[in-house]
Order: sequence, then C-alpha cells, then structure tokens
Amino acid sequence: MLILALAAAALVTQPKPMGSPAMDILSAPDTISTCLRAHQGLAERRAECVGQFAEACMNFREGGQTTVGMMQCSMEEAQAWDARLNTAYQTLRNRYQGQSAHAAIQDAQRAWISFRDTDCAYMASIYEGGSIATVIHAGCVLDKTGQRALELIEQTDLPD
Repeated sequence: MLILALAAAALVTQPKPMGSPAMDILSAPDTISTCLRAHQGLAERRAECVGQFAEACMNFREGGQTTVGMMQCSMEEAQAWDARLNTAYQTLRNRYQGQSAHAAIQDAQRAWISFRDTDCAYMASIYEGGSIATVIHAGCVLDKTGQRALELIEQTDLPD
C-alpha cells in the first residue's frame, strides 16, 4: 500500500511527450528518501524501503514488466542505494580517520562488495541460460546494496 501511496504522491503534472511512460513515478532517490522519512526512528521498518521503487517501476512504467524493464527498474534503485551507501561509508571513514576503524571499515566494505558480487552471480547462475537470470542478478544486487546501505546509515548520524 505504501508503494502505491508513494507512486501516487509522485505524479508529475507536466504534459507527457509522445511515447512517454503511461505513468510518471518518483525517481529512485526520491522514493527512498520518502520511505526513509516515513519510517524515521523505526530502523526495523526501514528495510521495507528496499525494493519499493523497483516494484512501483515494474508495475507502473511502460515496459516495466518485461525482462529488460525489470532489470532496469532494479538497477535504477540499486544505484540510488549505492549512492546512499557511499555517502554513509565516506562519513564513517572520515569519522575514524587516524583510528584502526578507518582501515577496518575499508577492509569490511571491500569484503562485502566481493561477497555481494559473488553471491549475486551464484544466484543468477541457477537460472543460467534463461532470461530471468539477469532479473535475478539485478534484484540480488538491489537487495544486498539496499541492506548494506541501511547498515552503514544506522552507524552514522546522517539525516534522511
């Protein structure tokens, strides 16, 4: 229900050019911000924000339910979470400058990236040869990146 509310709240009233999507939706960064604000102070509910843009995108964007559309929707949201993840990561690195935690967060992040990439490749390989493999991979990257971003954000005092 929150997804529909976010999509409805995001309607842009500008005239649509020919060939535009059937319904404008909030951008991935805006959808994430709106959801995180809605769950301010409720860390356990923030996980619900991961995947909301992609789901709305797949349901409301023209072509969103095609293989390419699903992959694009997931990757758009993954990129938005990755930007938040990088902001939180840099905040933590700066906070721990000159301390052992400075190198430790870098090592942890490098290990996490390797894990995410390897695990998502594994998940996609289960469907090797099928068009769903790319969708599975994109969804995996989205889920893992969003969850990691939330983990790092919780460690910072970043406003949402």
